[in-house]
Amino acid sequence: GSNATTLLSSPDVDGPLGIVLNVSAGFLYVAEDANQRLSRFNLDGTNHTTVYSAAAGLTGLARDSVTGLLYFNSRNDLYRIQPNGSNLVNIASLTSA
Repeated sequence: GSNATTLLSSPDVDGPLGIVLNVSAGFLYVAEDANQRLSRFNLDGTNHTTVYSAAAGLTGLARDSVTGLLYFNSRNDLYRIQPNGSNLVNIASLTSA
């Protein structure tokens, strides 16, 4: 549309490969490949918080709308984490056959 607004740009976000919203909590989550982190912003793009820093880029992101848990992958591992960054769990190691 004609009223587009840029909410996030580099260096705040670099290489986003996953974006999810939690509208009821007022947050936007971004999985970044280049910055190797999971970031949280207010829905208007302010108040950047790093939820999780990874050793490798993040290449996907999903949110369970019932539990609020976030799921992402980094290299060959699939993780689950609370929206505040606590309770990181490696739920699967993904290897090619």
